[in-house]
Amino acid sequence: MVYNALFSFVLHSFKNINRKIRSKLPAWRMEEETHEHVHSSVKVFKWVILPISLYVFAEFYFLGEKCLRLHAVGFTGFLL
Repeated sequence: MVYNALFSFVLHSFKNINRKIRSKLPAWRMEEETHEHVHSSVKVFKWVILPISLYVFAEFYFLGEKCLRLHAVGFTGFLL
């Protein structure tokens, strides 16, 4: 249900963009590209964003507010 709504939204957005730039991309190819984009986005959400969100929420709930400050410093150090 959410997947179909996301797919419809992204397809509509791609159609509008292609209409504005006067692209000659066939509709079947546009739907294929949309499927690939939505599928990738769902995978990233399931395997990266959702687990990290749950982990941070659990630490916040069990350890209190101070753990978020430590993660911000640790995450920033990890990026550098």
